[in-house]
Amino acid sequence: MKKITEIPKNDKPREKLARKGVEALNSKELLMVILGKGIKGRDVTVSLNYSVVHPREIFSDALTDRAAGIIFVHNHPENDVEPSETDKKITKQLCDAAKLLGIQVIDHIIVTKNEHFSFQSEGLLEI
Repeated sequence: MKKITEIPKNDKPREKLARKGVEALNSKELLMVILGKGIKGRDVTVSLNYSVVHPREIFSDALTDRAAGIIFVHNHPENDVEPSETDKKITKQLCDAAKLLGIQVIDHIIVTKNEHFSFQSEGLLEI
């Protein structure tokens, strides 16, 4: 995966957003714009398309990039924003792994077409 610093200036997500609008961005590029804002000189790593979650895969890029913190985001295509028992179990597993690795879990966010759910805001995130 290319780092944002390796992408030609006109193809970078923020510049593409300014020129063509949000519709021109894929999910990964949109997250890069959102998460990368205000972090001058820092690369943002975005990993998508995990349906089966294992900490080994989730933390791979974070460890490579020596990340101090991580935000987990996934969607619920059925538009029910409430976390399932599986979501809660996986979140606990990922938080436990993060503690061992010395990486702060900032939030776990579930998104639907019209809503979002934040484990941090709801007090369900083990920090």
